Amino acid sequence: MGSKKSKLLQKYLSKKRTQKERDALFERVRELQKDKAADLLPSSELHRSYAQKRTCPKKEITKKEGSVPSPLVAVSRAMPVKNHSQEHPTDGIVLAKKETRTLEDLPPIESNPAPPIQPAPLKTPKTLSRTRESNRALPITYAEDEIVTTIKENYVTIVSGGTGTGKSTQVPQFLYENGFTGLGKICLTQPRRVSTRAIAARISDEQQTVLGALCGYKIRYENMSTEATEIFVMTEGMLLQELSEDPHLSKYSVVILDEVHERSMISDVLLMVLLKLAVKTGIRIVLMSASLTQEYVQSLSRTNLNIPLIRVDPQTYEVERHYLPSSLAHYHYLDEIEKRIVSIETGNDDESFGESSDEPENKVQVRGAPPKSAIPKNTPKNTPKTQTSPQSGSILVFVATKAETEILSRRLEGRITRRIFSLHSDTTPEMQDEILKQSNGLIIATNVAETSLTLPDVKYVVDGGREITREFSYASNAYSYKVSLISKSSAEQRSGRTGRTGPGIAYHIYTTVEYEGMKEARDPEILRERALPAILPLLRMGIQPKHIPTLPFLTPPPAFGIKEELCVLSGFSFIKNNELTANGRLSLQIPIDPLMSAAVIRIALAQPKYLPLMIHIAAVSDVCSTKKLPHKPTHTVDEDKRQYLEAISLFPSLSPSCKDKISQIDTLIRSCLKALLQVTPGTDLPTGTEAVSTCISVLVFLSHKNLVTLFKGKFYHRGEEVLVESPLPSIVSEEPVLIVYHSLVEKATTPLKKLHLHLPIISQYD
Repeated sequence: MGSKKSKLLQKYLSKKRTQKERDALFERVRELQKDKAADLLPSSELHRSYAQKRTCPKKEITKKEGSVPSPLVAVSRAMPVKNHSQEHPTDGIVLAKKETRTLEDLPPIESNPAPPIQPAPLKTPKTLSRTRESNRALPITYAEDEIVTTIKENYVTIVSGGTGTGKSTQVPQFLYENGFTGLGKICLTQPRRVSTRAIAARISDEQQTVLGALCGYKIRYENMSTEATEIFVMTEGMLLQELSEDPHLSKYSVVILDEVHERSMISDVLLMVLLKLAVKTGIRIVLMSASLTQEYVQSLSRTNLNIPLIRVDPQTYEVERHYLPSSLAHYHYLDEIEKRIVSIETGNDDESFGESSDEPENKVQVRGAPPKSAIPKNTPKNTPKTQTSPQSGSILVFVATKAETEILSRRLEGRITRRIFSLHSDTTPEMQDEILKQSNGLIIATNVAETSLTLPDVKYVVDGGREITREFSYASNAYSYKVSLISKSSAEQRSGRTGRTGPGIAYHIYTTVEYEGMKEARDPEILRERALPAILPLLRMGIQPKHIPTLPFLTPPPAFGIKEELCVLSGFSFIKNNELTANGRLSLQIPIDPLMSAAVIRIALAQPKYLPLMIHIAAVSDVCSTKKLPHKPTHTVDEDKRQYLEAISLFPSLSPSCKDKISQIDTLIRSCLKALLQVTPGTDLPTGTEAVSTCISVLVFLSHKNLVTLFKGKFYHRGEEVLVESPLPSIVSEEPVLIVYHSLVEKATTPLKKLHLHLPIISQYD
């Protein structure tokens, strides 16, 4: 046996001896702790593992001069997790050191690169994995060796490249072909469901396998993968859920976060946790983006990690970019989009559109463009130009909302000969496949087509320059939706949808003055959304509530937002004295809205015979957002009978897809209750007055801060008269009527605000 193997064997045997001694010590500790209160139970096995590790005396490791760290070998990084189901609930509670630990308290991270990963001897048939070589070579193909080597040698790697470089589809295949799946599976995240499914389908096609075999995808309500799947493409939310269930992500060797420049809240939370996890477990993290802001790079530099950046230049054809003339003071962008599409269809797209600058310093080969400094150099030298008729090639149009895709489709129907497609978050998978296969069509899309989605033969891009953003106000406790100008980085992304297979033209439906006034990039979502979606998964991972405000977020959420959300959870009895309660731990294990999970747990413990109805209400509320609610009253309340409004009557007309999703959530809640409380709810829904009253009473109690008052035909919210546009029954009462809601959407109107209530519930009235 060689000296190297002998040292490894001795190290392994020493570790086993230490582990046996530690286990014996903890068995003794457990015997002394069996009479402690259950509320002090550690929040998760992740903290339990940390505590066990911290209670052992640290060994002083002396590093010899000139010594080289041993390379990683292909061993499982999964930590052995004990089955605690048979243990006393108070086992392991006296862990004072554990309670003071946060993500910040992990050992300091060395700036040196991580040791290279030595993949297991995995042989991948090149004839199977290199099918893309028969197609047009993508720019990122030439950087394969650099990307693979860098990922092996570093904990975190950034890959930056413009649209069309092939980052999303090729990097996972590079890692698969180079044996990374010998250490664990490969995970690629996407911010949107549409791109998640499209990328998985593309990788499967290039690998000549069926979708769901070698490469699969996971989105909410849909899992197209098997045990043999090696490359998982999933939404960011699905990875966050897996992280809550397995805090070490033990089945993955590499996690790739795509489109990180969008700064979604979930992406920021994932990155914060993964940066710590990489050092602890050796998992490799890859961040991919078309553009990165200086703020983002500075945030990463605070981690003290060596994070190399690999840039891949897009090799696109010439793209002409046109803007509206600056002299155009007033215009309606949908009207301008319609005019531009019709002119392209009739072959008049060369007519004057916008203004061209004659000043020497501003000269570019584009009409109506902003100054040269504002336009990326994305045209390679000696680019071959193909001659195509004005009508050839597909037209990709960007609008702000799903409703605008439908409005524009109706306007253009009969005026153009092209087939018209709408692409948005609710587009069915079958229609998505048809859009990706079509040619010479008109695709009207929201920003789902902005990134990570390669549409065929797009020659023309008509960029409406608007997008809808959602913001939450803690002052009014309401959401608001606003249509605003996009950022400059989004404008680059949209124009980059063309110029891939030939010269392209991008028409921007805004002026150069408006372009110069745009933000460089989107604001991080964590600054404009509720902080609750960021807090809940952290609590599920076992982080104590008192440590949430001090976590090293890339962009910290407002302090008052965190404080307000923790107060909300305290109102649900999740938190007491800055620690999770037993009910809180149970409720957090059900991955639905915390209000609904709290209601389900309360009914399960107090009135289990009404549990099927409460589960159904929770599932319907989880699936049916405000945009899916009916716009007209469907039931009226007989004021003489003093009855409650049945919550489920607000959802009388549901599509088959919604019913399937409700059934899946219903099944998920039932499985969680069976695992947590050993409760098996019945399948028949109780419909009696007592059942409905009991369930609604619990919801009213939990939502008591969300009140709208109806008095003498007028609605009042927080002392201000408002208009309510929600499916409410006819109510006649001489006394004030309290309406409790789940969430609120605020629409700014003059002179009164207009509110839309999600899941409104009317308490008893005379």
